[in-house]
Amino acid sequence: MSTVPARPYRGRSAEERKTERRERLLDAALEVVAEKGWHSTTVRDVCSRAKLTERYFYEAFGDRQGVLLALFDHVSQEVATILLEAVAASPRDDATQSARAAISAFVDALADDPRRMRILITEAPDDTELQARRQGAVLAFAHLVRDQAAEFYGVSGRGKKDAELTSHVLVGGLGQLLLAWHLGDVKVSRERLIEHVTKLFVAVAPVRSGSAS
Repeated sequence: MSTVPARPYRGRSAEERKTERRERLLDAALEVVAEKGWHSTTVRDVCSRAKLTERYFYEAFGDRQGVLLALFDHVSQEVATILLEAVAASPRDDATQSARAAISAFVDALADDPRRMRILITEAPDDTELQARRQGAVLAFAHLVRDQAAEFYGVSGRGKKDAELTSHVLVGGLGQLLLAWHLGDVKVSRERLIEHVTKLFVAVAPVRSGSAS
C-alpha cells in the first residue's frame, strides 16, 4: 500500500516543520530548566513555553528524559562548534595565542549564556544517563585538546600519549574551575581567569613522562 507524501505547508516540507518544532521545544526547555531546574520542569511547562501541544513533544523526544538528553547534546554541540571555529581561526605558529583563542571561546560560550553552564555542568547530577553523556563530552573535549597539542608540537607515538594524559587533567580542571567561578567560590575577573588558564595550558602542554609505560 503506497503512502501519500505530506504536502508542503506555506512553502515548508513536513520534515522542515518537524525540525522547526523540535528546535522550538529545545529552546523552550533551555529557558524553563534555567528558571526552574530540571526536577521542577514538566512536559507541560516546555510545551506551554514553546506554544506547542504535547503531541509534538512526544513526537520529538519520546519522553521527558529525552528532552534533557537532547538538550545536553544540542548545547554541547553548540559549544564544540564555537571552540572549533576559534581554533581554526587562531594563529598556528604561536602557542599562547592559539591557546588563548580556544580558552576564551570556551569560557565566553558558557559565561555569556549561563544556561549552557547549567546544562553542561550542574543540572541533574543524579541522572545516570546524563552523567554518561557528560563523561562522553569531557572525553571528546580532551581528545580535541590532545590532537591540537600533538599537531602543534609535532608529537606522535609515546608523545601523543603524554598529550592525552595532560589533556584530561586540563579539561577536567577547567570544568571544575569554571564551576567554582560560576558559583562565586573563585572571585577573579573573566580576563584573569582566561589569562591564567592560558598560561597553565601552555606551560604543561610540553610535559613528557619519559619512558614510563
